[in-house]
Amino acid sequence: MRKNLLFTFILVLSFCMKGLAQQKVLRGRVMDASGKETLIGVSVRLKGTNIGTSTNSEGQFTLNVPSLDGTLVLSFMGYKPLEVAIAGKANVSISMEEDANGLNDVVVVGYGTQKRKEISGSIASVKGSEIANLTTASVDRAIQGKAPGVQINSSNGLPGGATEVRIRGTGSINAGNEPLYIVDGVQITSASRTVNLASSNPLSTINPNDIESVEILKDAAAASIYGAQAGNGVIIITTKSGKDGKAKINFGAYYGITELVQGISLLNGPEWVALSRESIVNTGNLVGGYNADVNNGLAANAPTYDWLGAITRQGRAQNYDLSVTGGNDKMKYLIASSFNNQEHHFKGYDFKRGSLRVNLDNKITDKLSLETRLNLSSVTQNSSDIPSFQNYNIFITGLAGNPIDPIYNADGGINTTLRPGWDNPLFSLANNKNLGVTNQGIGNMALNYDIIPGLRFRSSFSLEYTTTNEELFYDPRSAAGIAVGGAVKFNNSKTVNWQTDQTLTYNKVFAQKHSVTALLGFNYRNEIYTLTNTQGNGVAIPDFGNTLTGTTPSVLSSLFNQFKTAGVFARLGYTYDDKYILQGTVRRDGSSRFGENNRFGVFPAISGAWRINKESFLSDSKIISDLKLRASYGETGNSEISFYPGLSLVTSNANASYNSRAGIIFNQLGNSNVGWERNVTTNFGLDYGFFNGRITGSFDYFIRTTKDLLLNRPLPNSSGFATIAENIGSLENRGLEIGLSTINLAGDFRWTTDFNITFIKNKVLSLLVEGQDLPANNLWVGRPLGQIYVPHWAGVNPADGRPMWYDANGNITYNPVAADRQFTEDNTRTPRYYGGLTNNFSYKNFDLSVFFQYQVGTIQQDQSRAWLLSDFRYNFNQYSEVLNRWTTPGQITDVPRLYAGAQQPGTASSVFGAGGGTDRFYSDASYLRLKSISLGYNIPVSFLSKIKMSSLKFYVQAYNLWTLTNYTGLDPEFAAGGYNMGLAPQGKSFTAGLQASF
Repeated sequence: MRKNLLFTFILVLSFCMKGLAQQKVLRGRVMDASGKETLIGVSVRLKGTNIGTSTNSEGQFTLNVPSLDGTLVLSFMGYKPLEVAIAGKANVSISMEEDANGLNDVVVVGYGTQKRKEISGSIASVKGSEIANLTTASVDRAIQGKAPGVQINSSNGLPGGATEVRIRGTGSINAGNEPLYIVDGVQITSASRTVNLASSNPLSTINPNDIESVEILKDAAAASIYGAQAGNGVIIITTKSGKDGKAKINFGAYYGITELVQGISLLNGPEWVALSRESIVNTGNLVGGYNADVNNGLAANAPTYDWLGAITRQGRAQNYDLSVTGGNDKMKYLIASSFNNQEHHFKGYDFKRGSLRVNLDNKITDKLSLETRLNLSSVTQNSSDIPSFQNYNIFITGLAGNPIDPIYNADGGINTTLRPGWDNPLFSLANNKNLGVTNQGIGNMALNYDIIPGLRFRSSFSLEYTTTNEELFYDPRSAAGIAVGGAVKFNNSKTVNWQTDQTLTYNKVFAQKHSVTALLGFNYRNEIYTLTNTQGNGVAIPDFGNTLTGTTPSVLSSLFNQFKTAGVFARLGYTYDDKYILQGTVRRDGSSRFGENNRFGVFPAISGAWRINKESFLSDSKIISDLKLRASYGETGNSEISFYPGLSLVTSNANASYNSRAGIIFNQLGNSNVGWERNVTTNFGLDYGFFNGRITGSFDYFIRTTKDLLLNRPLPNSSGFATIAENIGSLENRGLEIGLSTINLAGDFRWTTDFNITFIKNKVLSLLVEGQDLPANNLWVGRPLGQIYVPHWAGVNPADGRPMWYDANGNITYNPVAADRQFTEDNTRTPRYYGGLTNNFSYKNFDLSVFFQYQVGTIQQDQSRAWLLSDFRYNFNQYSEVLNRWTTPGQITDVPRLYAGAQQPGTASSVFGAGGGTDRFYSDASYLRLKSISLGYNIPVSFLSKIKMSSLKFYVQAYNLWTLTNYTGLDPEFAAGGYNMGLAPQGKSFTAGLQASF
């Protein structure tokens, strides 16, 4: 036995010695391009293997390699990636070319590109790889928390639902606040184009996995090239292009589940019966307790039916992508297709998208080239109903369903004998319909002609063609349709958005120190939106719910809206010795939305930058690798106003008819001087990099002042009109943006961090009359937009359980009046600060990404909670918090004495109060959310080469995994200050997927 062990040991040792004898030792040193500086922490890896290391403090490395005929792959932040053939050498000396902070990376800007080091405005970038494979259906949700100065909240939690995007705060009161979106050169409108659907988002037609990069133009220097359309910032989305080389097939897929982010605690049957009886007895009704026992039975015997469970499910999310890329020096191509299917965790809400993308780049001659971008998509959404507190809203009826009412009959059928006017949500799901199908084509074709070296003419033509067909059906047996015997609605809309851009660009370097860039261009856009609405009431047979057959026509209307814009623009940039940068932009823009006397405006901007690190006193610094000071000033406009504010308009309605004949009446008084809102932005910025790019980031301080606000001035009754639109008033947003990226560890184990934070303040400067407020519109000079102005909640009187408020003098009152309203210091729309934090880890073939998103200093109302904690004023189920209600004198609680049917005598309603409401149901909506965490494994290339694959990665991902918040509602990410009654919240998801290339 011992001899066998000895023999085995000797045999294994001999194999090990043989393996060691075959190993070769490779030594090397890595320097910068000048040969003066050694590079520390450079990742050095033998291509196609897991053999790797990093350079030491002397820039040296040592590798044990199988042979000296392989290729080394080097990567280091601040320098361009490099591959070097060993070519039989045992000692190698390698130089890497500086690319500090990606300064030579090309960034997409308005009508062109610039190197990052030459940018003097404020631009944030998000790479496509940062948003790939997320379970979000649209790109705007995917970039949440990724860019400083950009705040994104959900308008609802539905897949494909709309969002609220604010770049550097809220800049308007009555005009639009959404940025201008440009997809591959095509300007698209982000506003929802549906009528009945709970929510839709035009950006959800674009597959996020097709995106190469997203650039956010934040200050006037970056955005003024778009003139009157850029007042709220510009988001440029660039999709992927074809690559040189043989055809490469890429396939990606993920599948996962979704569920509620947090549980919802409601009363069970016995609790509801007991508290319902108590609330009736508290009203003083002498026979109320007896009647409650007769109607509901004894609490101890009460059943519990889970209505919330009946309308929820384990949602599903799945996505499949297939693309082919390739090309040569004459043509490059990308053909990509995708299918996305999401079933929400609340029944009745789902989203499906199919898309096809074709991107072609053709080099026709040495001077002539053609670029083609085409995206076709079809989106199907089922919203089940319209979010509100209507008793046929699926979300609300599920939450508020009486827990003692059976969901199903004894025979298994759906129970429809509920309270009058109250639907079983399962009946609504089975019989009502709210479906929308959006088909969209976005195409761009651009011809480039190089007149002489450095001078290029570009002629671009674009088209967005979108149709949306909506079907809504209310079963005549449902609460929504019973009053009219059932209803069938069809809404068919079409958007035709055509535009052209003609530009001439010039780029030239003189005497190796003088770099000049110039742009001259013309833009024209024509968008037409048409909508046809039809409705029939009185459905003879519910099975005819998809047709108007058998109904009585009740609505037949149509809408036509059109606007045109035209502008000429120029940009001139000059850089001296790669150190001093100066750029000026000007655009003269016109829009048909403005009044006849104010159709055109001029929007100038100027910016400059100083690359301090290029000065002689810092050129040899081993600490500072980048230091650039930026400053800019300029104007942009906001033309997102109604289509015809400058015109006097007429309408036809019942009031206009005479002798049973249709007529028209005036409904808007025009103002020929109405124009755009002006945004004046001043920006000071600093870009920095230390230790060869190991630490990089930026600071930006901005002041954004909106002037000529579009407000409605009241008119005397004798005019026949209530108001007239005027450009008057101003408001301000000012803030500080900080971005920081670090390489914490390099080598086999790599750890990088990206962090951003934005501090911001918003304030109304002036309104219609200098120094005068508009209380009816909740607008106050010197205060932020949307600040809460209501009587303050004081809790519950321990002596008798009555709800209390503070009056204007800080004393307790039971019936607050309008004069008792007070401000809260927190702003409901603009948080004090917000941002995101990403940590990326990698070790050999493993990678891990952890992303946190946060927002602090905003409050909002939890409107669903106001109804479901109504102290039994309403006969719904209640949150279990109502168990803490006041019952005995001396009890300290924040839930008043229960009182069925109405507020207690001598007090205002504890739900919404009096004198303008109450802040009882407002709460701090600050949050810290683990937005996404992803763990991946890359199969070794040495193995994949044997099966003819170039890459294969498996990953698992969680989204919205954990949230820290004091908000009492279900989702603090809802748009602050918005209407959130009946809005289904976001969910958390768990997915597993793969990415493969052949």
